[in-house]
Amino acid sequence: MSPARVRTGVFLILTGVLLLLNTTGRLGWDFWVELIWLWPMLLIALGLEKLLLATKAKNLAYVSSLILVLTVIWAWSSYAKAPHEDEPSYTFDADFTQAYPLDSTMQTLVAELDFGAGRLTVGATSDKLFDGSFYSPRGRPRVSMDKEGSQAVVRVRSLRQQHVRWWPGRKENRWKIYLTDRLPLRLNVDCGAAKLKLDLSLLRVEQLDLDCGASEIDLTFGGKCTRVEASINCGVSEINIRIPHGAGLRIHRDTAISSFSTRGIDLVRRGSYRETRDFDSAPVQIILEIDAGVSSFRVSYSDETVKSGTI
Repeated sequence: MSPARVRTGVFLILTGVLLLLNTTGRLGWDFWVELIWLWPMLLIALGLEKLLLATKAKNLAYVSSLILVLTVIWAWSSYAKAPHEDEPSYTFDADFTQAYPLDSTMQTLVAELDFGAGRLTVGATSDKLFDGSFYSPRGRPRVSMDKEGSQAVVRVRSLRQQHVRWWPGRKENRWKIYLTDRLPLRLNVDCGAAKLKLDLSLLRVEQLDLDCGASEIDLTFGGKCTRVEASINCGVSEINIRIPHGAGLRIHRDTAISSFSTRGIDLVRRGSYRETRDFDSAPVQIILEIDAGVSSFRVSYSDETVKSGTI
């Protein structure tokens, strides 16, 4: 049997075993974050295989399959050392902070976050327009605020070199960002492999655009706006979304092999999407456009309840 056939077989077996562990709950989907960071090992395996096949030591070309196995072990070692407990928040020593005051002339807020990789949490604040704390081991992010008429635009961008993370050491970006709960909000988040905790329950979110790589996403919507449009585009991810009781939900999803669960939420199929039966009459309407790779996707109710006339 040729080294290429063995390598392909080992690759498929490893992928199948990992996906089986994911879907049975034995292994978190965020393991793929660690594994995808090691994707150059696949190129190394292929390169060594081709070089050795061109020499007299052709039998050594089977080392490509061994490299794939060792890569998974390497990713597992890094994954096992990382904390995976469900924390409401995380602590870190910020090396940079930035805040902007709330101006009475501001009527809307646009927040654009170009994060990179690591941990990002987003929450609400009442006394400021923006309040951010950052730990970025490879350089401070660029933070700016501009006014375009009555609209405030806050941009936070990581340096390109921050997208590189070395193992071991887990040197990663860790950001905590709080946005005003007094203005209608459009939030754009662009990131790589990351762990995201977006608590939007107190924010007046009208639009959310989330574009990320392999990630663990914890997203909570509230009832501060009558209509929320959210677009989530991600790779191999674990996505947990919570909505308030009484909110109408519409989901259009374009996913690969995935685990899809709506705990306690009764959805009916209407053409290319699913929605709650009372979507049109609900006091809060949440529209989700999901484009994900191999993912675990769960939607459930939060502790909040919205009723007609409360918005």
